[in-house]
Amino acid sequence: MIEKHSGFEKQAEILKALGHPVRLQIMHVLMEKHWCVCELAEELDVRQPYLSQQLAYLRRAGDCQLYEGRFKGAVRC
Repeated sequence: MIEKHSGFEKQAEILKALGHPVRLQIMHVLMEKHWCVCELAEELDVRQPYLSQQLAYLRRAGDCQLYEGRFKGAVRC
């Protein structure tokens, strides 16, 4: 029998975060190189406050880590 809390909840949270088209696009772009938020907003053609909200969502889900003011694009499933 599978335990109730065997990591599936965290995996589901990550998949939910990646289920949004903009967040999925963010992760795709972040895997190419490191970006500052202003450059990333321009690249994705979104407003910076909206991008910051989406990055915060990804950070909470465990998809991104902030290093020295920049996001390191790394998918950790």
